[in-house]
Amino acid sequence: MASQVNRLAEQLKLAVEGTAWHGPSVLELLQRVLALEAASHPIAGAHSIWELLLHIRSDHDLFSGVAQHDLYHAGQIALLKQALATSER
Repeated sequence: MASQVNRLAEQLKLAVEGTAWHGPSVLELLQRVLALEAASHPIAGAHSIWELLLHIRSDHDLFSGVAQHDLYHAGQIALLKQALATSER
């Protein structure tokens, strides 16, 4: 499980700031993009660069939230195991 989490974290890091498998990273793509350009909709009906960045950010927050959620429940399991061991005495 830890190796999968590490691999996923590395893939996310590469997609944002490194050499990603899909081509230029997000930070490379954003070089020399002005705020007005990022907010514009050059293709009718398509999302703007700014909207896509907000979406990426929410996915990142979701991933972090899932990891924190799992750690929270791992802590609960540890407490329950401790309670079980105490009650068996």
